[in-house]
Formats: sequence, C-alpha cells, structure tokens
Amino acid sequence: MLAAIQVTYTIGKHTLVDDVSLEINAGEVVAIIGANGAGKTTLLRLLSGELNPTQGSIQLDGQPLESYRARDLARQRAMMRQHVYMNFDFTAYEVVMMGRHPHIRGGETPKDHQIVCEMLRQTESSHLSDQLYATLSGGEKSRVTLSRVLAQQTPILMLDEPTSAMDLRHQQLTMRLVRRLADDGGAVVAVLHDLNLAAMYADRVAMMVGGRLFLIDEPTIALTADNIEKVFSMQVEVISHPSQPCPLIVPMMP
Repeated sequence: MLAAIQVTYTIGKHTLVDDVSLEINAGEVVAIIGANGAGKTTLLRLLSGELNPTQGSIQLDGQPLESYRARDLARQRAMMRQHVYMNFDFTAYEVVMMGRHPHIRGGETPKDHQIVCEMLRQTESSHLSDQLYATLSGGEKSRVTLSRVLAQQTPILMLDEPTSAMDLRHQQLTMRLVRRLADDGGAVVAVLHDLNLAAMYADRVAMMVGGRLFLIDEPTIALTADNIEKVFSMQVEVISHPSQPCPLIVPMMP
C-alpha cells in the first residue's frame, strides 16, 4: 500500500533519514524502533506526506504521494503525532469529530456522531467526551487522539509513540486495536520504544540507526540480543515469552 523508495531527508548539513527503502503492506503492523535521534519520527512524517524527501520518493498504491489532493490523502492515511497541541478549548468529543472532517460534506451526519461515539468507546474514553482536551492527563490525551485517528477511518494508520503516556492496560488495549485493524486488511506503521510491544504485535520490525535502516524482518529474526545491542548499545537477554509466540526482551543491568 505504501512504499519509501531510496528516501533521504536532509536539513542543512544534517541527514536525518539516509537512503531508506521499505514497504508497508495491507494486513500488517510494522514497528519502527531505534535509539533517540535515529530518524524514526522523521521517517514516519515522510511516509505520511507531512515532509517531502530531499531525494527518493514515497508512493501510495503505486502513485507518488504528492499527486494526491489533501482531502483524498486524508481519506487514505491517518497520522497520530507524539505531541498534539490545542490552542482552543475543544472538548474531547470535538477533537475526535475532527477526524471525520475529510468525510464531511456540508455538515455532520448521524453516522459521523455514531463513529465518534464508537471510537471513544473502543479506547475507553467515552467518559471524557465533555471534558476539555487541555485538562486531560497525558494518557487520556493519547487515547482521545487515538480515537480521532480511528474516526478518520483510513486504510493506513501511522502512529508516533502511541503508547508512551499510557498505563499498562491502555498500552495493551491500543496495540490490540491496531492489531485488529491490520487483521481486517488495514496497514499500520508505528514508532515504538517498547520492544516487547513490538515483539508481541508487529508482523515486522524496522530497526534504524543513524537515519539508516539497519534491518527489517519478523520480530523473532530482528529482535535478537546481538541486533538490539548494535541498535541501542545495550545488552539484553532475549527469551521465549511465557504465553505468546514471540520473544521477550529483558534488559541486562551493567
């Protein structure tokens, strides 16, 4: 569905993404991992069309991303940013309704309201509907923002550290939601810091180092102790998960 072809992005003398090629296919979750400053968020912004590559191209269904009109692109992919800032006193419900704007012609319909209520329910955020977004905790804001992205109802979902502010329950809830979207035929690409979430829910893991793609493969192949040490400069022990068919990463204390 979505492909980066030899993509490079530079600002001045700094290369943030360096000659990266990868595909995001229907039916899969791809997790992007790497140390701070590895280029993960920049790559996600390139894939979404928020940034234009200095070299190379991003293609959606075989067409250059820049060939899509803004509204058409908004119906194809939704982006959850790591930080969302609101300058006005919007309620949580109003924030989620913003996700319906690419589909609204003239005015909101009962279907739009039904979708907003359903997405708030799926993220366990219905009780936040009337609260002002600015008054919510970090985790609550993340769940409302995820609801907005889900309400956009696009075949491609892009998530930048979606679980970073969430408690343990809602981290798992979020990843189960995106896993289900992929199982239903969608495509999900997510920047994650939690390697165990990547191991449990991703079909493939893309590991980045210094703006370059170190490797991309299934979790059992990508998330080895040797690869993780090369990417994060940290020793870990990788063992079999006690209840899931995936590796479990345990940091080793120095």
